[in-house]
Amino acid sequence: MHELCQSACGLKKRIKEIFFSHARKENSREAIENTESFISHFTTLDGFMKICKSSLCKSKKKMPEGLRLFLSDTTYLNDPFEGDALYEYLDSVPDRSAEHQRERNSIREEFSPLEFHQKQDSYSLNRSEADEILDFLERLGVKGTAAKSNGNTAINERIFVCSFTSRDDYLDLWRAYGNDGNGVCLSMKAGESIKRLENYGEPPRNPDYQLYRVAYDNAEKARTWLQLLPRIREIVRLVKDDQGLDWSNVQAEILSDLTMLSHLYKHEQYSSEGEVRLIRKAHIADSNVLFKSKNKKTPEHLHVDVTGNRVFSYSPPFFFGNSVNSRLIIGPKVPDGKRLRVTLSAYLKTLWPKKTPRVELSTVPYQ
Repeated sequence: MHELCQSACGLKKRIKEIFFSHARKENSREAIENTESFISHFTTLDGFMKICKSSLCKSKKKMPEGLRLFLSDTTYLNDPFEGDALYEYLDSVPDRSAEHQRERNSIREEFSPLEFHQKQDSYSLNRSEADEILDFLERLGVKGTAAKSNGNTAINERIFVCSFTSRDDYLDLWRAYGNDGNGVCLSMKAGESIKRLENYGEPPRNPDYQLYRVAYDNAEKARTWLQLLPRIREIVRLVKDDQGLDWSNVQAEILSDLTMLSHLYKHEQYSSEGEVRLIRKAHIADSNVLFKSKNKKTPEHLHVDVTGNRVFSYSPPFFFGNSVNSRLIIGPKVPDGKRLRVTLSAYLKTLWPKKTPRVELSTVPYQ
């Protein structure tokens, strides 16, 4: 059992290394921490006003430095296969003959995930490796590869995300998330947003809040599984050697970490979104998680509605707001956008008089 725990710890460590590598500047192809790059959030005009209202610090009766955004339970995101792409890639691996396989001597376990992800080669799994991993996932309790989102986690352990994009004023995103061009796009320099997250709260800082790059291409999914495969093989060997071994606790821990990692991968058809995510995990039995009801005040952190079907979380007040590097873009189909620009500029001036975000009109030709 001791040897199994060691192997499981090795796998969990590797999963977390890959997970955190998505947040590192050196590994990000979109350079989300670059001081000159922006991240954006599309919403409706009504949604923007509600965000401002919910961000107001009622005790001090003033706006914080930035806005507090909702983090949604991943079960309710628009992608019906949310959290599945990393698993479903395994089903798509073709059965190639040996002469078509790429060389493996450059893929060694001792490579750090950062070094591994920096490699430019287009790696892919072979069919037998994919089957090994699928067998392991079945042992973990993942039924097939269409393991729906939060269904991968313990029943009351939920994953929350808030989505941003490395694009702004982009037609596809206006259509999908900006009320078909009738909404707004909030944009801010990525480096400043990340700095606010890092400085949020009293020391020691909460490491839960970071921005992570979403990966879409199958080559990166293959590289991820190849990094995990040596540890997976160790665990499978140990479990097979001792059929009576109770490894249920180990299973739950690995599955929890693997589920978090899986939410940083999406299908290739979503690649135009260039998504950057704020992601965290929380258990609805935590002391700071309450059910929303008529007799209980809605908390400022996490809550579920009275039906128990949806769970929400708030981000720190880190995005947009009190910064000359913030801007609000009015959608290309908003009626009388020039007049609204004047109105919103005045409104933002009342919220952040010293460093007021600028208001712009979309340049996308969409009517």
